[in-house]
Amino acid sequence: MSLIGITSDIHGSKIAWDKIFYSLVARDIDLWIISGDILYHGPKNPIPEGYSPKELASAINEYEKPLVIVKGNCDSEVDQSLLKVPIMSPYSVLFIDGLKILIHHGDKNLDNWIFSLEENHRFDIVISGHTHIPILEKRDGIVFFNPGSPSIPLGEVKEKTFGILDTAKRSIKILNLEGKEIDSITF
Repeated sequence: MSLIGITSDIHGSKIAWDKIFYSLVARDIDLWIISGDILYHGPKNPIPEGYSPKELASAINEYEKPLVIVKGNCDSEVDQSLLKVPIMSPYSVLFIDGLKILIHHGDKNLDNWIFSLEENHRFDIVISGHTHIPILEKRDGIVFFNPGSPSIPLGEVKEKTFGILDTAKRSIKILNLEGKEIDSITF
């Protein structure tokens, strides 16, 4: 495996899904990770452009590449009833190309737990979402990555974003929906 697409906080936007999953940048993706908040916009958020949870659920069900999805704070059993891929796990651990990857939504701060692990059990990459703000940083040998949100961006820049992990090159990029690189890191 080489290219992994990463997104979070789609919040029911079929337009955001289409712009990411059917872009030229995404054509070579081998696996997608979605770190929660898939169908519902949430009571604190505005309704995003292209909000259509039912259409988005159909698109996810029809998508042919592998998806790993974890539960966000806005995801529920009702959402799961519309989807064929599991979304109710609060976290997932992947072992790909010698990398240990933890995926969680980010609404529960796991930093103390992550750094309490013995060094041989620590993760190489920790992927989260929740804040809608892209973050890409390395702390104590661990890459922390939040792809931001493709539908309801927050923070100073407020740009709609997603990410790509290249396991062969050991790099992660944050891209906007037009495919322009916003930030990157090699580890």
